[in-house]
Amino acid sequence: MVILSKVLSSETLLVDMEAIVGKENVTNDIYNRIAYAMDPMPYDLKEQNIPSIVVKPNSAQEVSEILKYANKTKTPVSVTGSGTSFSAASRPKRRGSIIMNTGRMDSIELHEDSAYVECGAGTIVYDFEQFLLSHGYFAPFNPGSKMIATMGGLSSINTIGHMVDAYVGKPVDHILGVEVVLPTGEIIETGTKSVRRPSGFDLTRFFVGTEGQLGIITRLRMHLIPKPAIVYALGYYEQAEDVAEAFMRIYTEKAPLPLYGEFLDKVVAKIGTDAKGLPPPKGCMALASVPGRTHDIALRNAQEISKVFKETKGHIENQIVEDPDLQQRLWGVRESILMLMSKGKGPWTAIEIGVEISHLRNCLHELKSEVPKRLNILKDVPMYLYGHLGAGSMHALWTLPRGWSNEKKREAVKEAFNVEKELTIKYNGCGGELGQVAGRIPFFREKYGEDAYSLILRMKKAFDPNNILNPGNLEGSM
Repeated sequence: MVILSKVLSSETLLVDMEAIVGKENVTNDIYNRIAYAMDPMPYDLKEQNIPSIVVKPNSAQEVSEILKYANKTKTPVSVTGSGTSFSAASRPKRRGSIIMNTGRMDSIELHEDSAYVECGAGTIVYDFEQFLLSHGYFAPFNPGSKMIATMGGLSSINTIGHMVDAYVGKPVDHILGVEVVLPTGEIIETGTKSVRRPSGFDLTRFFVGTEGQLGIITRLRMHLIPKPAIVYALGYYEQAEDVAEAFMRIYTEKAPLPLYGEFLDKVVAKIGTDAKGLPPPKGCMALASVPGRTHDIALRNAQEISKVFKETKGHIENQIVEDPDLQQRLWGVRESILMLMSKGKGPWTAIEIGVEISHLRNCLHELKSEVPKRLNILKDVPMYLYGHLGAGSMHALWTLPRGWSNEKKREAVKEAFNVEKELTIKYNGCGGELGQVAGRIPFFREKYGEDAYSLILRMKKAFDPNNILNPGNLEGSM
């Protein structure tokens, strides 16, 4: 699926793209091009990562014209919202690429009488969330990158971020339809404006969650969800494994599922509580954000979870938190961990391990106690543990020494991804938060097999015969 063609010059692309989107919405400035080649992973840039041009369309029609041009000239196109991918998915993989930034498509329209809201793909997730909250509605997702991530990227990956899938579902469960541009330039609309979703074929599912391989989402429509009341259940435990046990018991004892089910190891929790001006943690932290249609219902649900917390082995202390200000500070402890861990410490790498609920305790024990013995490059680098145990996933993060060579950093990231792959397969999970392509293709092929991988390649070929759109990601290029 490699494109074999003459690479167009940056100057040629500049002139041709100006004719489509206007002079002010395209640049071949080297600093902009390098900025769009970067992502959060600590890789040095290679020539193929730096695009020839950056273009910012404002409509599906402009996206269509760009893709028609790209097919005609066999020019690869990589699409980005804010480039927050943790698996090297948002950087170009082919020389001479066009980077298409969707940020100008950022409109929001509320259709309250029909119970849906529409937004452009470039709408910032936080802005969309705040818009809904201001009208009494709830955004069913909360990625850690929401301050800069876009709705197009979120829907393309089909991620809800921190939330518990079993409670809230995935974005595809709430998206009624999308406007999408196919890799060959056709514009189609999927789904419905009814709250009754299509039975049978629903083309929406070809594009939500397929990570920009089958088309570019330019607009999406979601049904409206009333904002719930929230009460927190907080618990402290002697060991990380005890927190895992507590969240396992929420499921086995049929307690109300939380909206968030968060875990912080004691070291990580102290970093967060120090930053937020809270007392130091008394142990490893379990934090459940518990919803209800009313405050009283949320409180009763939180009390049931708190009872499970209290009765779990290793329990030190627990409490119910109803005060909104304290809730916000406690959530800030969890939500700011990635920023706090990486601040001033140089490059980092983090992994997401998906786990069958019944194996949460065993997996966390292996990650904490056994994996460090098997590491090579990362063996002397501290590992920090946290994550969404209520959703069946956990994170490990390493901050890499600044003095390491780029090659050593790349090898460290590969080693971390291998740990992720090994444990996620062993404990029957999946990557539920960060997507599957680019850095995670080895996991996908081993987890689901070569026949499944071949099926995706055939789908890609059918939608994108010239392999124009986001080439390299499905092949596993980093």
